[in-house]
Amino acid sequence: MTLAAPFLTKTGSGTTLALVRRYFPSVVGPLAVSGAHFLASLLFLRNLDAAEFGIFSFVLVVSGFAMSISGAGLVLPATRSMVSGD
Repeated sequence: MTLAAPFLTKTGSGTTLALVRRYFPSVVGPLAVSGAHFLASLLFLRNLDAAEFGIFSFVLVVSGFAMSISGAGLVLPATRSMVSGD
C-alpha cells in the first residue's frame, strides 16, 4: 500500500462525497475564470480586428499570470499566518 493517497483507503460513497466537498470550492473558482475568459474570447473574436484581439489576448495572459502571482505571494502566506495564529 502506498502512502501517496491515504484518504483513499476507506471505501464507500461517504469518502467520495467528503472529497468532493473538500475540493469542489478549489476547483470552481479557476474553472469559472477559464470559462469566462473563453466566452469573452469568442465574443471579442467576432467583434475586434486582429490587432485589437491580440491586445485583448495579451491582457488575458497577463491577468492570469498576475492572479497566479497574487495567489502564491498573498493568499498562501495569509492562510499560513491564520493557521499558525500569528
